[in-house]
Amino acid sequence: MNKKVIIAVFIIGGSGVVNAATKGTAITPVILGSYIFLLVLSLADALGGPVAQLAGALAMLAAVVVLLTEFPWSTILSTVQGKGTSGEAATPTTANAAPPGNSSRTQN
Repeated sequence: MNKKVIIAVFIIGGSGVVNAATKGTAITPVILGSYIFLLVLSLADALGGPVAQLAGALAMLAAVVVLLTEFPWSTILSTVQGKGTSGEAATPTTANAAPPGNSSRTQN
């Protein structure tokens, strides 16, 4: 079997699973889609000759498109860099926070 096809299916399936997990959608259609893609390309690869070369080219093209458009680069980069969530930036700092019990209205 063509190694290009297998690698492309792992890239496409893996990025689809990560996207589905982060967005909270179903993972089953992603896994089924990557399995069907593997099945079709492996059958085309089994024919040999120019059809096998076409299957390898389609697999690499699909992997590049998924890496450029669907791969969750921002999630991976923020995890690797260790940056905090956006909720942490919204909390007031001690310089901006008012002391407890004080209100903005003056009392007469």
